[in-house]
Order: sequence, then C-alpha cells, then structure tokens
Amino acid sequence: MLAIAGGKGGCGKATTTLGLAGTLGRTRRPVLAADADLDMPDLHLLADVEADPNLATVVGGGAVEDAAHSPPSFSGVDVVPAPQSLGEAVDLPSALSRLVATADHVLVDCPAGAGRGRTPRPRFESRRTRCW
Repeated sequence: MLAIAGGKGGCGKATTTLGLAGTLGRTRRPVLAADADLDMPDLHLLADVEADPNLATVVGGGAVEDAAHSPPSFSGVDVVPAPQSLGEAVDLPSALSRLVATADHVLVDCPAGAGRGRTPRPRFESRRTRCW
C-alpha cells in the first residue's frame, strides 16, 4: 500500500494517485486506487467513475469489489471513491485494512495535512503500511 499525502489541499495528490495507478496498471497486475480524502473527495471525478458505491460500502461490510469502479481510460485499475457526504461515517483503519488484500498495488489518496514540522499520529498502521 502506498499512501499519497501532502501538506495542503489542491497540491495534486489525487492526480498523482491516479497517474501512478495508470502506470502500475500497465504491469498487468491488479491496481486499486482508494480515495481516503474525506475533505475533498474528487478522485472519482478525475477517474470519470460514479461516486457510489464508495468506501462507506466497504466499511459497512460490503465487498471491496462492489465499491470498485473501472475507469474508462485505465486498464487494470479500479477506483474506490470516498463518500461524498460528511454524514457518511467512515472508519478509515477498518476500510484500509480490507483494501490491502484486494490488489497487488493499493494506492491511497490521503487528506491534506501531512507536512514538514507536523508529525501527526498515524490514523492507520500495520506491519506493511502507515497512513496519516
């Protein structure tokens, strides 16, 4: 799992996530790009896929495959959008732990806030992954 993070909104995290996903998709190994940016959930717009079902479906017990959408411009890539409403509660650690086993490459578009001089506690951490 690779978390794409940055210090502020609008600095290209979603664009970078989708670009990396497209490049990795050419390896013919499954790629999953997940939008964990609940403040600015726009990965689905860049990927040209529907916003629902989304990460909230996965947290609610639904299959990751049910929430994954295949972008028309990228082969071998699936996108799991973030919920479009703050009313949809998402337990990110639970969601991310379920995503890890679904593809060879899992990329996560993280919310703004990681940056120099700031060391927030990780929201999610496992043996292979640390996500703030």
